Amino acid sequence: MPDTESSNVDEVAFTTTIRGDFSFFTRKQSVEKAIGDYCFLIVGTGKKIKRYYLWSFFLIEVVEKDADFFYAYGTGFHFEHPILLNGLPYFNDFKNFCGNFGLGFQNITNHEFCNTLTTFAVNINLSPDTSRHVETEKNLMTALAALNEQMRQVEPEKRIKEIELTLRKDRRIVTLLKKAANFKCQFPNCNSEIKTKAGINYVEVAHVIAVNKGGQSVLGNLLVLCPNHHKEFDYGDLKIVEQMLDRLSGSLNGKDFKIEVIKTNYNT
Repeated sequence: MPDTESSNVDEVAFTTTIRGDFSFFTRKQSVEKAIGDYCFLIVGTGKKIKRYYLWSFFLIEVVEKDADFFYAYGTGFHFEHPILLNGLPYFNDFKNFCGNFGLGFQNITNHEFCNTLTTFAVNINLSPDTSRHVETEKNLMTALAALNEQMRQVEPEKRIKEIELTLRKDRRIVTLLKKAANFKCQFPNCNSEIKTKAGINYVEVAHVIAVNKGGQSVLGNLLVLCPNHHKEFDYGDLKIVEQMLDRLSGSLNGKDFKIEVIKTNYNT
């Protein structure tokens, strides 16, 4: 959450060219239906008379469940200056509708003020930029290679609460890997398309060796797959013949496959 108590919100400024990875968690299962929708962050300041600001938003691209919580991830954007909402039409009714903006996730699509919030976001493109594909791909692979080295030093943590949870710490490399694969399933001859409302093809990242069996989130052990092939990898008859940094081969339910994994050794 932004620190609004020790700073003057009216003087806050962000660089508008930066798009970042955003996330939040909630107990509400309804977030699973929000993939492809905008999520807005509204922050209140002051004590007696509060001023409410639209701080940032992001496009929900992935939702995952872990124990009792749902984790939403996507690409986000801070507005150049937080936008004061007090005084805008329908805002007071919207504030009551949201319970004075208690911390958490709420579906606001049925309220009139949602249209106002959306107008602040519609002109900002958060979709993958393919206009500079070659240059972007080199930068992407450089970042992916650096993150891969970091992930080699990360061992999955286990915490004991009521149940055992595995903390993977791999969201950044998973996000970059999807972009590097152009949001396409890497299984041979798979043309699966599941378009989100944002026009992005929905894909998942699978571990060849599962995290709970010691598998790391590093290149060579990660594949970008459609949901069907991901579940087939998890539950099907999978036999690995060769697992290298740049390729993976074997058989899945009796069908031989060979996958060329994303390479990062670009010549500069």
